[in-house]
Amino acid sequence: MKKNFKKAVTIMLLCVLVINQLSMQLIASAAGEKQWGNQFIKTTTILDSSGNPISEIPVDAGFKVRYDWEIPNDIDVDAGDRMQVTLPSQLKTAQNVQMDFKDDNGITVAVGQATSPGSQEYNVTFTNYPETRSDVKGYFEFYVRFSDDVVPGEDIELDFDIPGEGPVTVTPGEPGGGGPPGEPDPEEVVPDQQYKRGYLSDDGKSIEWFVTFIPPTLKENESDPGYYKPLYDVSIMDTHGPGQKLIENKVRVRQAFGKSGGQAGVGLELGTSDVLDYNQAAGTFRVNLDDLTDGYGRQIIYKTEITDLEREEFTNNATVTARDYSRDVETTVRIEGGEGGAEGTQAGFTVVKEDNNGNPLPNATFDLFRIGTNGDERLIEAGLTSNEDGRISYNGLKFGTYELRETEAPEGFVLLEKPYRFELTEAGVKELTEAIINVPEETPVGSVELIKYDEADESKGLEGAEFDLFSGTPGSGTRVSSHTTDNTGAFQVKDLEFGDYYFVETKAPAGYELDATPRPFTIGEKEVTVAFEVQVSNKKLEEPVGSVELIKYDEADESKGLEGAEFDLFSGTPGSGTRVSSHTTDNTGAFQVKDLEFGSYYFVETKAPAGYELDATPRPFTIGEQEVTVPFEVQVSNKAIVDPTIQTVAFETGTESKILLPGEAAKISDRVSYNNLIKNKEYRLDATLLTKNSALQLTTGQKQFTAANATGQEVVDLAAFDATALRGQQVVVFEQLIDVASGLIVATHEDLNDADQTVAFADPRGGVEFTKVDADTQNPLAGAEFTLYEGTSSAPGNEVGVYTSAATTGKVTVSDLPYGNYHFVETQAPNGGYILDGKP
Repeated sequence: MKKNFKKAVTIMLLCVLVINQLSMQLIASAAGEKQWGNQFIKTTTILDSSGNPISEIPVDAGFKVRYDWEIPNDIDVDAGDRMQVTLPSQLKTAQNVQMDFKDDNGITVAVGQATSPGSQEYNVTFTNYPETRSDVKGYFEFYVRFSDDVVPGEDIELDFDIPGEGPVTVTPGEPGGGGPPGEPDPEEVVPDQQYKRGYLSDDGKSIEWFVTFIPPTLKENESDPGYYKPLYDVSIMDTHGPGQKLIENKVRVRQAFGKSGGQAGVGLELGTSDVLDYNQAAGTFRVNLDDLTDGYGRQIIYKTEITDLEREEFTNNATVTARDYSRDVETTVRIEGGEGGAEGTQAGFTVVKEDNNGNPLPNATFDLFRIGTNGDERLIEAGLTSNEDGRISYNGLKFGTYELRETEAPEGFVLLEKPYRFELTEAGVKELTEAIINVPEETPVGSVELIKYDEADESKGLEGAEFDLFSGTPGSGTRVSSHTTDNTGAFQVKDLEFGDYYFVETKAPAGYELDATPRPFTIGEKEVTVAFEVQVSNKKLEEPVGSVELIKYDEADESKGLEGAEFDLFSGTPGSGTRVSSHTTDNTGAFQVKDLEFGSYYFVETKAPAGYELDATPRPFTIGEQEVTVPFEVQVSNKAIVDPTIQTVAFETGTESKILLPGEAAKISDRVSYNNLIKNKEYRLDATLLTKNSALQLTTGQKQFTAANATGQEVVDLAAFDATALRGQQVVVFEQLIDVASGLIVATHEDLNDADQTVAFADPRGGVEFTKVDADTQNPLAGAEFTLYEGTSSAPGNEVGVYTSAATTGKVTVSDLPYGNYHFVETQAPNGGYILDGKP
């Protein structure tokens, strides 16, 4: 069964192409170019013609060097600027074909070309692409060959002089794609491989073709020659594509074997073989290789002459047949110098031009500058003009700092002196939120001041006179604005354009006659710095006045007038009035205020009558026509002050028990209930604990609080104290309520006999019993006497009593002992010759 294997291998070979006119213009424009060297290069890679990384390369083969590059955003690269790479000394360029490096949209970013075939320098010339983009990066590849002094089989280090990147190690192989002669490692040998390669000559006029096939099966017996089972009746039918013809009628033949990694090794040269049945028009010929019994595959080598110099692509197909074996192999040689690509990111902006009232301004003209990191300025675009919506937009910019500089302001507006600066830091069109604002050109303006005064007293300015301002002449003018005189009797009107004006009074000040006579004036140059002064007098009307009577009485008894209440009288409304006078109620609880002009007033109590609460609520009233003959009556009541009272309940802190154990750190609390306190006033409770029988002070406590309501409760915790001596006694808590502001005692609860204020200390008692025995027999011993003492043996206290061990039982029993520490001392030994033991 025959299998067909096809392998398309693209080999990128360099040849000289015609340089297009555009590229020539780009290179020719480099008179002011910058030479950036290799500072934008990031990495280098050695590739085969298919773009795969390689490290073993036939010494006569062409291969590619790939450079990856990136321009930092803070560097400005202009059209015509170049970066140049220099090959290691072991390499040289194969051709100097010019290539265009384009982005995904087909826009040319740069043009690459070797300085000359066989040189070591490659130049990349940029278009204006980097001028309008950020994050510009890409790659370029071009074909190279080994220098003439490189020999096969020896590893060499290629130093591309890229910062941060070390040398690249490669192994030059034997010419024609084979490795160096010699036996490979057995694990490297693989069967059933086919290779076809074509290499363009240095002069670009011929192609040398290598056809390699490897037998399909490895040998089974180690003693057999070579690596593979024999193949019989082997023949190669080769077809070269159009545009080429055979140069000789013989082909070179040599041994070959497959190697892991997709490479072929070659062995001995086997001489030449004749070309049979050559048909130049069809491009076909045959080579017979007979039987392969030496355990190797075969590689044939021949050359074709290029007959069509305009053709860019040359193909070659071959079919290898043998007994029960057939394989196809093909390849294409493309005439080009390499490849390259690039990409970049663009930003843009849109901004609105407005006046100082937020209205869009069309027809403002700007120049757009880019500001470099070192402060350098670069004009990007001149003559940007705001549209009917006041909008200015521009796309195709690098990231960075920009300024819009206004060159022509909209008609009637002031040209901006300060540039509008902004930052672009990401791709896309950025909406600049801060508008560019122009202020209108200043029109010459003046001002006028009107002074309203009392006809009888020019020094008395009149407040509250209202006027309308008109432009033009009286009787045919246009109302401009309305104004009211302030408390000095004046007002000013500013920013009046030059021309004729007049005032007309529409409302007279309170108590004055209206004078509607027009008051004309003119604003001109003199009034730009000094206001024109219009003086208008008014005749005072006879002022009616009224009166008010305030009556102060007891809230609980309206018939009881309260003497000594003090009030302030204010004109106006509560919170913003002006104090007029102060008054005090007489023994009837009243006072009168006369000769009050019409208007609003209010009273505020500043001092309450003795024994009454202060009520500072404003009491508003109005004086009008009715109060001219009859006083307005204001009635104000006061609430009598009730003395605060307190009640207390004492208890043990934490348990609320009324009976405590007489410990060394007894703690007592006192719950105080209060009445008739003034809300929101600050008070303090002072507690004192006393013994009930001797009235001695034991401890104290305090609690300061603000009364949330007139009635409530507070708990006072007294300091802990030693109560061991109070066994069986009662103690009582006295309380005093203090007004914090005055320091006065406003209530007390101090009753030695009050059960609620009293707590008691318990008098618990216990007993002790022990047995006096013979130390040897443990029999009870009677008649031994013991003295009982309070306290411990190291600190003995008072003697409690003397006790004798009982007959028969030998027991000593003592009961009704208060809680505490005790100890016994033997004072008489038992009868019967026992030794006294005086130890405690």
